[in-house]
Amino acid sequence: MKKYMKILSMTMIVSIILLLFVSCSKTSTKETSSLELRQFVASEEKTQTSSASFFLFCGNFTSVEKNAAYLKVFAKVNGEYRFLTSPLEDVRIHFNDSLQKPLLKIKCTTNFYEIDKFSDEELCDFVGADKKLFIITCPSSLLPERLLPIALDSLNNK
Repeated sequence: MKKYMKILSMTMIVSIILLLFVSCSKTSTKETSSLELRQFVASEEKTQTSSASFFLFCGNFTSVEKNAAYLKVFAKVNGEYRFLTSPLEDVRIHFNDSLQKPLLKIKCTTNFYEIDKFSDEELCDFVGADKKLFIITCPSSLLPERLLPIALDSLNNK
């Protein structure tokens, strides 16, 4: 019995130490250089899933429909245009009316990978990020109305 208690206590101590090391990991953040945008469009996609289960004479049926808004862009990465998508909640837009062409930066944050040496191409393809933001800098005249349905002039007059 004492042998099992000793093994159990050692296992718990090792587990706590491992948990502390994992929870104290360093956060890596990297941003791409400015990527030239060719086109960007907001779109909405619907997904529907259904499931059913039956046992003898009882049954259950559920159906779930989800709507998700995405931003789809063509960005110039290493001299070639690439198709990139991001959920709309992960898009940040900065206005700069002195720019002629819109620019995109992708900012990745992760706790598990060292992404400091990643190239722009690798950051565009990176799927292990905890947070992946699309930061668009463009003139205010290029922003589609569907992305910003609120009339800002009416808010300033109140």
